[in-house]
Parts: sequence; structure tokens; C-alpha cells
Amino acid sequence: MIDAKQAHCEPGRVDLTAMIDLRGHEGVGPHDIAWHSDVAGELGRGRTLSVELEAGRHLIRATIPGGASDRVEATAIIIVGGRGR
Repeated sequence: MIDAKQAHCEPGRVDLTAMIDLRGHEGVGPHDIAWHSDVAGELGRGRTLSVELEAGRHLIRATIPGGASDRVEATAIIIVGGRGR
């Protein structure tokens, strides 16, 4: 879904995009993808999302409903405007 490497971003808006491999799964609607930051909380829903994140280290999680499992999620660390905390 999202790259699990650390990414450094300048302060301001951050664009998030979910790339979903649907092999073996039914279709996933854009409204099914939920985004969350451990700092900012719920960010919104959609395949792409442009959000304002405060400076620092954010653990970003994208979640979709799973088939046999409860849900499928991927995480990434984004550091906005510097070295993180």
C-alpha cells in the first residue's frame, strides 16, 4: 500500500497515495481506505489524500477492509520539516 521507508518532507501539505494490489480480493472503493497518524489522529479517507501535518515524526497507517481477515494495513514513517522527535 505505502512505502515503509522513512520519508522526509518539507513543512506544509503532504500528499498520501495508496497503491492496492487487488489480486484475490474484491474491489476496494476509495472511501474504504482510512488514513491515520499517530500524532494527528484520523486524517481522512480516499486513495489519495493531501493533508497538513505538523513538524515532527509521524507513523502513518493506511487501512482497508480485508477478505478473510478483519482488515489489511500498511505503515510508513514520515518526518516533516526536520529530524523528527
